[in-house]
Order: sequence, then structure tokens, then C-alpha cells
Amino acid sequence: MSEQSQDTNVAADELLQLRLKELVKRPGYGTVGKPIKLACNYFPLIKLQKDIFGDPFKLAYDGKSTLFTVDELHLKQVSEKADTEKFSFKTVRENKPSELSILIKFTGLVHLDFRNAEAGSLDERKSFKAVRNSFYCIPQGAGADMKYGIELWRGLFISARVIDGFRPAINIDGVMEIVFHFCEKLLIIEMDFSITQLLLQAFHPNQLRLNTRLQPEQLSLLIPELKGVSIHTTHRNQDRIYRIKDILSTAVSMKFKRDGKEVSVAEYFRDVYGPLKYPNFPLVQVGSKKKPIYFPVELCQVAKCQRYNKKLKACQTTSIIRFASTDAPTRILKCIDMVKKSNFNSDPFLKSFGVQIKAEPMIVDGRVLAPPRLEYGKGNGGRQIILTPKDGAWNSNEFKFFESASCESFGFVSFLPPHKASMLQEFCLQIVRTCRSTGIEMPDSPKFYEQAQKNDSVEMVFKRIADKCDRGGVKCDLVFVALFSSEQYAQVKSCGDITFGLVTQCLLPRTIIDVAVKKSYSTMLNIAMKINMKIGGINTKLLEDEVLDNYLYKNNALVIGVDVVHPSAVETHLPSIASVVGNVDANVTKFHASVKIQPAKQELITGFIEQFSDRLLEYVDVNGTTPKNIIVYRDGVSEGQFMQVLEEELPALRRACKSFASNYRPLITFIVVQKRHHARFFCCDEAAARGRGKNIPAGTVIDRVVTSPNEYDFFLCSHHGIQGTSRPTRYHVLFDESNMDANAMQSITYYLCHLYGRCARSVSIPAPVYFADLVCARARYHVLAALNSGLVEKFSDEDSNSSSSSSSSSTQVKSCGDITFGLVTQCLLPRTIIDVAVKKSYSTMLNIAMKINMKIGGINTKLLEDEVLDNYLYKNNALVIGVDVVHPSAVETHLPSIASVVGNVDANVTKFHASVKIQPAKQELITGFIEQFSDRLLEYVDVNGTTPKNIIVYRDGVSEGQFMQVLEEELPALRRACKSFASNYRPLITFIVVQKRHHARFFCCDEAAARGRGKNIPAGTVIDRVVTSPNEYDFFLCSHHGIQGTSRPTRYHVLFDESNMDANAIQSITYYFCHLYGRCARSVSIPAPVYFADLVCARARYHILAALNSGLVEKFSDEDSKGTSSSSITKAESVKTELANIIALHERVKKIMYFA
Repeated sequence: MSEQSQDTNVAADELLQLRLKELVKRPGYGTVGKPIKLACNYFPLIKLQKDIFGDPFKLAYDGKSTLFTVDELHLKQVSEKADTEKFSFKTVRENKPSELSILIKFTGLVHLDFRNAEAGSLDERKSFKAVRNSFYCIPQGAGADMKYGIELWRGLFISARVIDGFRPAINIDGVMEIVFHFCEKLLIIEMDFSITQLLLQAFHPNQLRLNTRLQPEQLSLLIPELKGVSIHTTHRNQDRIYRIKDILSTAVSMKFKRDGKEVSVAEYFRDVYGPLKYPNFPLVQVGSKKKPIYFPVELCQVAKCQRYNKKLKACQTTSIIRFASTDAPTRILKCIDMVKKSNFNSDPFLKSFGVQIKAEPMIVDGRVLAPPRLEYGKGNGGRQIILTPKDGAWNSNEFKFFESASCESFGFVSFLPPHKASMLQEFCLQIVRTCRSTGIEMPDSPKFYEQAQKNDSVEMVFKRIADKCDRGGVKCDLVFVALFSSEQYAQVKSCGDITFGLVTQCLLPRTIIDVAVKKSYSTMLNIAMKINMKIGGINTKLLEDEVLDNYLYKNNALVIGVDVVHPSAVETHLPSIASVVGNVDANVTKFHASVKIQPAKQELITGFIEQFSDRLLEYVDVNGTTPKNIIVYRDGVSEGQFMQVLEEELPALRRACKSFASNYRPLITFIVVQKRHHARFFCCDEAAARGRGKNIPAGTVIDRVVTSPNEYDFFLCSHHGIQGTSRPTRYHVLFDESNMDANAMQSITYYLCHLYGRCARSVSIPAPVYFADLVCARARYHVLAALNSGLVEKFSDEDSNSSSSSSSSSTQVKSCGDITFGLVTQCLLPRTIIDVAVKKSYSTMLNIAMKINMKIGGINTKLLEDEVLDNYLYKNNALVIGVDVVHPSAVETHLPSIASVVGNVDANVTKFHASVKIQPAKQELITGFIEQFSDRLLEYVDVNGTTPKNIIVYRDGVSEGQFMQVLEEELPALRRACKSFASNYRPLITFIVVQKRHHARFFCCDEAAARGRGKNIPAGTVIDRVVTSPNEYDFFLCSHHGIQGTSRPTRYHVLFDESNMDANAIQSITYYFCHLYGRCARSVSIPAPVYFADLVCARARYHILAALNSGLVEKFSDEDSKGTSSSSITKAESVKTELANIIALHERVKKIMYFA
């Protein structure tokens, strides 16, 4: 690349960083579309005359160290000495006098920035409960009963906004909150909401007896429902609130020490507070793990006004939707009514700050955009069918899909009772008929039908289908799955998407009835739409117009949808999931996806470069060209995260483009999609309203009055509201290099909402980001299926903070290859595949070829004979040993240390085999060194037919304080191993310690002698004078070329040498060995045998992590082995034995360089 193009790219990067310091400004307002007058649930703040000075409500205190006032207080000036006043008070907890000194200083004027400001100034009165920005009216009696111990409250959401023209306004909306019935005994509540209806009937509070106890399966249902619930107790006169951490065994069985005597919880409460009524019921654990507190459930009450944040039952969800749905006119009237009832204008704080809330909603001008025209398949006359949506919907019943797929064969799996077979047969008949009418080619009946038996798991049934396909050599394009209940969905999708690679269409019983019994054509058509998309078809396409041509079609646009979905507050065992979806065709009709997991609650995407690179690569593969425009719709970002996301993800996108081609620089548009907000719009003219809900029309856009005064945002309601009040989507354009005007930006966004494809309706957000939502939801099902099946442990952020790499898929791959199945594996990351397949990087290809050759038995290079090699290696049949011990980090208390011994098996010192053992954590001396060395000696003899005369040991990982200890233990062990082979066998041994961790560095005095960009000392530089030991045999050797930073030489300590090598020989041989690494055409920093020992330890660590994560063995702990009881010692030994078996290599892998 020329210097000029490099300078251009550098300048472009600097310009990008400069532009990212501020969000893009609004280029103008939209003008296209039919005008419409709208009311909005934004209420203006109006200014009042100043009140009388001295009103105490002119003060606002943040509860910490800052007091805000409307007027300046009469304080001494900064130059004056400020007085400190002392106050005496008593704390409730300690009930003793304390003294507090208060210093008041004037800090200055505060210029309030209302951007993204949200209200937090309303009092939490006795009649209201505040939750974040919402205030809920506490019902006089009970709220709306949602069954199972919870009820629904109506509330008021309030948020202060600064709108167009920098005017203040209040966004007010009616909201709902789910809470526990309060003042209920926990004993009764648990029966109401935690356990199934059957258990509720079996254990109604009136039927509870002294000996009533919960079974384990009942307890397992109870635990997730009660964890995290706030309670207070009734046996003491205290209002202290506790949070439930766990549900444990009964008050009778749980015992603890009291006055030196072991007593049960039941006995303690009997002696102190009186006997328990239900001593066999579970205990609630509160407090910390170190200091747990236990309460019987009968003494616990659910705390008042407590939100319910668990997953709702289907019947509860239905009840809430029915209760909460209100049409648009009713909703705005309720908002106005709530403003009046809240009596804000009598609030002394608002008065003191000179504002009032006007109880009339703001009126705004909107526009209704024209919908796009949609292309379908050709009609009977061979003419392309063009449809124009009306009110967000269109009738495609009589037309073929734009591009109908072909389904050569399909299967059917039924988890319904066998007597439903005839109904399923009718279902197939109707679906096939419908699919054919849309153009899908489909056989008359399923190729495979599998009826699940009573004890069949989902995986067993799918395996039978997969086996039939394999035996018959048939490609099954689609599998219909009749579910017994929705709980099977996660497992079905996991088996289909992950395990067996089968495309599935799940069917609930009611769907089957709609098709087979009710003959509902709309249901059949919706299923056909989903099928066509799943098996490669295209349902519809946007017809070209000027906007689409200019910004999508002619510019080969890549439209990306990005979303990150987080677990709920109670799902502490789940990670966050990030997905990136993009079109693969120039018509923006087919979309593919990539998905990753990342630490819970992390909004910034981990690995965004790789995920975007996948999308870019697929686009290029299909179209043969790179996209000129890239439009990113990013979901899930709050306003406070705009700059953070933009500054991280936009440069990542740029880097992905550069990695594809250094001069590739497409025009990028980055738009945030916000669904979670409380802005609602209502038609002023009832004739303009649509549907039963009297909602604003599909295509309504608002970019004035209630939008940001200094940012580029707009509201777009792209769908037709069927139930309740339509919620528009808010779009924030953060970055735009394509210079789209407002009309184009809004129209393209609206058009993309018509490409969802799963129904003949426009949806609330653009199709790519909707698909990203679906991908995250599907990945969540995969995670849940894996957790429920026990394939993986529960995810925790605490785990992600450790140095463990257990989240890497290579861990499981290497374990399966090396241990379970004996298969040689070569793992490939996406960037490696791109380097080879796209960039055609020969160096990457050659490095892979080097590793493959070593793994499958080849030899990459050999040291050519010279005098030193002949005298000390080749003529003496030398065995060169590399030894290393790797220890777990301080936080990895569940892992053992790992010791490996690697040695050459041929006289040319080119092929190396390894043995590996586990041993107690932090132990440097090798347990079982005799056995490991004997393995290396035996293999050498088997291959060469003779014993080695020289043995050179390179020992890594030993500190200077351990030299003698290691030598006195391991050298005699090596001697004993030789004697066990033959009593008179005594080879000449050289024992050298390899030290990498030190701080000695060397620098060239003559710059001409320095090498590389880092100006480092040349490879092969050896130092054995001045800075070496005065009375020991050591030397420094820098055997590698420093590519980055300052080269660190390796320090070698020759502890023992019977071969009487001179310094020249020992240094040269050590340097020569650094050229036998084989995985690259470079010398490395330490001799190859000890480098391989490092790799073997790392590989064994992967094997152990895979075993621990899969639950095959318990976590290793030295605490167990230090226990004095026989059970703890037995457990420790058992775990060690299991781990030793886990890292035992498969026979097919033992005698190859699997670690290369």
C-alpha cells in the first residue's frame, strides 16, 4: 500500500475519532407524508412568578453532601473563615449520644443540563410506592388479583424531558406493577404462588398438620419462587427486613451448637419463643453464607409493597394483558386524570422552583408515510404481483411467495398421545395444500413419522429421525414437531439447531386444532410463511423506488440488526446474549445471524469484530462484491450509553472492514432503536384513528416538538395497533456518513419494517433488528436447555472474573478429541478462516500446515549434523527431556497443579511424545516422576532399539530457592527409573533449569547491531559473564527475534552435568533446540522440549476444565485433602483419581504430537 493511501487512512481514522466526540446533528425535518394532528402524553412545564424569599421548600437535598437552593443563601464569602457548627444526636441502633460537626460552604452556581434528565423529585407519600421513575397508587383494599399470591397495581410513570426548542416537559404515562399480596403469612403465600395447583389442593393451609413435610420435588419448586423475596418476622417486635437466600431442611433436622450443646432449630424456638406449629416445614435462610440466620416459614411475612420479579404463569400473563390493555382515547384521558389527581401544582417544591405542570397534553404535528410496494411471485398471467399495504397489513392469501423454496422431504415428530395421529394426518394434508398454493414444492406426506413413547426424551426421538436420514441417505429439509406443552420448546430447538442440524417447526396443540379442525387459513398461511423462510425461500421483496435505489440497491447495502439481551434480576445463573444479523443478498431479503454469550448485564458486545466480519464475509460470498453502505440498527441501548456504544462498536466495525481489505471503507450509518419508553401519541381527529384501539395509523412519524433539541431522533409507529395503545419506536441516529436526509432515513426505516416475513403485516421495528431479537431468544433457549440437561454449569459473573478459559469452546473440543474419541483436531477461529479463505494469507496457511504435519506424524525440520550435535546428540543417542509444572492461580482453588514430561522418541531429536499427571496445587516437586520418565525412556527404546547414552533434562518452573530441593528429589528419581530398566544402565545426565520469569534485559550499544522495530539484541545472543552468578554455572540466552517490545532472554542454570560439555557446546545445543518448535518458521524463546511441556500442561488444563464444567467430577480442593476426617480424605483421593482418569489420553493420541 502506498504512503499516500496509508496517510489517507490515518487521517480518516483521526477524523472518525474527532467526529465521535459529538453525536450527529439533525440534518433537517422530514416533509413527506400526509400531515396528522396528534396529542402526546407530554405535559408542558409553565413558569410561575417568584415566591416569597425564605420558603423552606426552596431547598433540595441529595441525601449526602449537597444542598441545592433556588436563591443564594446568606453565607460567608469564600475568602472568609467558614464556621463549623456542632450538633448532638442519638442513633436508633446505638441509643447513645454522638456529636457531629457540620461545615457549610458555598460551592457555586449549577447550570442544570436537562439532557436525558429524568424526574426523581416527587415525594414517596403514604398513598404511593416509588419504583425507579414510577409511582404506584397503593390500593385501599387489594389490587387486581392475578392469582398465586400476586396482584396488579396501577401506577404513574413520570420523566422530565427537554424537548425541541430546549423547552422542559414532563412525560407521564400509566403503568402497571406486579406485587405480592402483602401482610400474608409466608406459609400461606408459598402455598399460593410457589407450587402447582395439585400441591395447593394437597397442602391447603387449613389442612396442614404437625407432621406435614414437603417432598424434595416440592421443595425444588419452592426454592426458585422464594429466593430473593423480602420478609420480616413475627416472633419479635422488630420491623427489620430480610432477603431470602435459600430454603433449607426442616426446623427439626437443622441443628447447631448452643451453650456447647447441639440443639435443633425447633428446640431453640420452643425454648425461647414457644413451640412451632409446623416443625417439619422448611427453614428460610437469610444473612450471609458465613453468618447464616434461619427462620421457620410460619414466622415469616412477605414484606409490604414488594415487586414480584419472577416468571409469570401463562394464565397470569393473559390476565395482565387483558387488564392492562386500554384503547388510545381512554389512555390519554387516564393520563390527564392522573396528572390532576396527583395535584402536582400544589406541590411546594415545584412552586418554589417556579414551575407548574399544565394538565393538558401537548399537541404535535405528525406525518403518515406512504407504505412501500411489495413484490410477490408471478400470477396466472405471468405478471409480477405488486401489493400495497393498508393500515400496516396486506392480503397475500391468493399469491405465491416472491421466491418459493423446495422441500424435497419432511419429517414429523409427535409428543402428543398416539390417538391424536389422525388429527396430525389431517394437519399434514392441510399444510401441504397451503404450502403448495404459495409455490412451495412439498411431498404429499412426511418421509419419516416418529411417535414419542412414554419415557422418550426429546433427544432420543430426534436421534431416531437423524439415524433414519443417515441410513436412507435422505436430506430432511424440515421436521414438524407436535409439542405436548411449551416447556418442550427449548429442548426441541436445542436438538434441532445444535445437536442434529434439523430445521424444525414446532406446533402447539391449539395450533394443530386451528389447522386440522377449524381449517383456519390464516394460521396455515402463517406457518407456510415461516417454513418458506426457514428452508431458503423469500416471502416478499421491497419494490424499487428512488429512496431504495439510492441508499440500498445501487449501493449494495448491508443492513445489520444488533441486539443484546440480558437475564432478569433473578436469573443470576444466565449470561447476556449478543446477536448480529445481516442480509446476505443485495435485495435485503435473506438474513443470516451470529450469536455470542457474554457476561451478564454487559451491553457492549464482546467479539463484535468477529461477528460483524461473519456478516460481511457472507455478503461478499453471495454477491461477489463488498457493500458500499452499511446501516446498523442497534437495539437495547439506553440514552446514557449512546457515546459509550458508539465509541466502542463503530471503531470495531471499522476495524472489521479494514481486516477485510486495508483500503475498504464503506459509508456507515449507526441508528439506535428504542422500544422501552413511555411516549404515546393519540389522534386529535377521531376519523384519523385506526382499529378498535383508535390508534395512530401505521407509518406515523414524529420528528418535531417532543424530540431532542440537539440530537437527531424521531418517533415512528410502523405497525397497526391491534390491542391496547400503540407504542411507537424511537430512533436515534448517532452517526451517518451516507448523508441521508430525514425523509430518506425515515422512509427506509419504515420500509424495513415490512420485511419481517412471518406475517402479512408491518412490525414495530426494522426486520433485521427484530430478527436479532429472535436470535437472542433462540440462543437463550439453547442455554436453558443445556443448563437443564446438566451439560454445563450455571453461568456466574464471578466465574468470568477468574482466569479460567472454560467459556472457550476449544476446551470441550480438545477434551473430546484427545480423551473421549481419540481424534486429532485442528481448531479454527473465525479470523483464521477469514485469513485463509478471504485474504488468502499464505503465512497463515503455512502455519496451519506445519501444525497438521506434526500432529499426524510428520517432521517439519531436522538439525543438520555438526561437530557439537554429533558428539553430544546423534552419536550418543541422546534423550532430550522437557519438564514443566503449571500451578493454578490464587483464585482457582478448585484446580490441581499439572506436571508434564516430554521427550524425543527418535535419535534425530525431531519427534516428541508426552506424559502428564496431576498433583496437589502449588506443589513444585513432581509426584510420580519415575513413572513419567520411564514412559519416555521406554518409548525411546521401542523406536530406536537401544538405550540413550546421554540424557539432557530441561526443567522449567523452578525458582532459585528450590534448585537443590528439585535436584535432590528428581535426579535420584531419574536414576531409579534408569535402574528399573536395567540394573547396570547408567547414562550420562545433564540437568538444566530454564527460567523465563526474571527482569534482566540487554540492549545493543551499537545501534547497527540492533534488530527489528524494537531495536532488540539479535537472536542467538548469549551472556555468561559479569551479570551471571559468581559461584554457579548459569548463562543468559536470547534465542528468538523480538517482534514487539523488548526481548526477554531466558536464563539457564546448569545444576548437574556428567557429559562434561564445555560452555560452547551447552550453549550451542540449547540454542539449536530453540529451532525445533516446528509450529512456525522461527526460533522460540526456550528449547522445544520444554516449550512442548508447557503446551501439554495447558492442554491438560483444558481437559480438567471440560470435565469440571460438564459435572463429570467434583471440584478439586486442597481443603478436602487437608481434612482430618476419613470421609474428607477419601473424597479428596476420589476426586484426584477421577481427575487423573479424566486427563488420561486416548490410545490413538498417546503416540503422536497431539499438543502441536
